[in-house]
Amino acid sequence: MYISKVFILSRYFLTALTFVAILAISAQISTADFGMLSFYRLTLQYLLYSEIGLIQYIFRKRSADGAVSDSDLNLILTYLCISVVSACSIFALLDFNYQAFLSNGEHVIFAVIATILGLVSKSVIDQLRVTKRVNWLVGLEFCSNLVLFGIVVYSWYYDLHDVDMFIGAYGLMMLPYLIFALMNKNIWGKLKD
Repeated sequence: MYISKVFILSRYFLTALTFVAILAISAQISTADFGMLSFYRLTLQYLLYSEIGLIQYIFRKRSADGAVSDSDLNLILTYLCISVVSACSIFALLDFNYQAFLSNGEHVIFAVIATILGLVSKSVIDQLRVTKRVNWLVGLEFCSNLVLFGIVVYSWYYDLHDVDMFIGAYGLMMLPYLIFALMNKNIWGKLKD
């Protein structure tokens, strides 16, 4: 199996930069705010993993058959909604103390936006991998991380200590994938040769 050296080098480079960004963020906000940011990121991960591979199934079926039937799409969207609601219900049943998070409307909006963007990005990443367009994949990942790095540098330069800025950055990180999906006609067409 061939793996692009550019892809591997970009993964190491962006992982190192992300580690530095997290250290910079932790130096700029209080411990309580960093805990809130970490909980926000954890919640996003659970919401994104709660789709249990349904997005990849839709893409692979469309890639193989050229289309996804309305009945399949309705079924997948139903399962996806059940899965996301189940993940949120588990938080409630385990009595995690996240009222402070939910009482902030901006955090909830960013979580919803980030979940939608995350699901779009999974589909775009999967399609770029199948079509072996690694350069686009690396470019989108770099642009995605640039949102976070830009906010970190901006807040460091202007000595800002607002956790909401970082939550917004994590919420909007995947925006380049949505822009790519909307601008690229190949994403909507049949991928199978």
